[in-house]
Amino acid sequence: MADCLIALGANLGDRAANLQAAIQELGQTPGIAGLVVSQLLETAAVGGPKDQPAFLNAAARFTCELSPLSLVRRLQQIETQLGREREIRWEARNIDLDLLLYDDFVCHVSELELPHPRMTLRSFVLQPAAEIAADMRHPGTGLTLAEHLSHIVKSPPQLAILGGSAEQRQRIAELAADLLGGSVCTAGVPNTDAIAEPQANLPWRILPDWKLPPGQDSTAGGAPIRFFALLEGGPTETVTDQQPTGNATISQEMAIAVTKSCCGSYLRVHAQQQTDQIVAEIVAAANASESG
Repeated sequence: MADCLIALGANLGDRAANLQAAIQELGQTPGIAGLVVSQLLETAAVGGPKDQPAFLNAAARFTCELSPLSLVRRLQQIETQLGREREIRWEARNIDLDLLLYDDFVCHVSELELPHPRMTLRSFVLQPAAEIAADMRHPGTGLTLAEHLSHIVKSPPQLAILGGSAEQRQRIAELAADLLGGSVCTAGVPNTDAIAEPQANLPWRILPDWKLPPGQDSTAGGAPIRFFALLEGGPTETVTDQQPTGNATISQEMAIAVTKSCCGSYLRVHAQQQTDQIVAEIVAAANASESG
């Protein structure tokens, strides 16, 4: 049986009752056993339409005989039974169920992405998840959820933009910094001092020209970058070289290798989207890393 982890959330109606109803339905599903649920965590809504109510979030861990796709469809069935409607991305909802991990299974198809592509960026996901599944490892990074949560909590609010052209990265950085109330940092190599204490109330610093610190390879730790935004699908520079050579394309394997320097936290963004959409995704990820 597979070791599975899901995230639960609700910000409409009786939020606690909605979550409890979803948990009850999940526990009664044939093929699911050993259900363990975290405490509830209240957080502000991030992304999507403005002025949404606050969310109640939780995580659930269980063993499962269903296939990954069958499990996702069961979660969607529970959402529908409880009145979930899907119209606008990241809109307010009475129930939201996301499959985060299914053993060490990795899949990237239209109906199913495993591990969940944004789980390591979201403190409101990692906090309840680490409460009940601190030992579970992210199959892309090999790190435990406890390690991912520690990174989000302790790292200063810095994000680096990789891929695309220098002009595109600079424009995105300026817009993101404006929306986050931060600044653009032109230094290519960040300070690599150890992070000993949680960082609070610091302004965001956006690095459009980040490069690996001298003498470190792509798996070296210590660089205090909370997460990377990877512009995929367009011409890009070679980010593992101090002297970019151009015209490479960022692959998922390259992204994972590079971002292991920041606990594997990265956001994949299609470079061909409108700039305002790219910026919106980056800003939502930044806010999600601070929620809770």
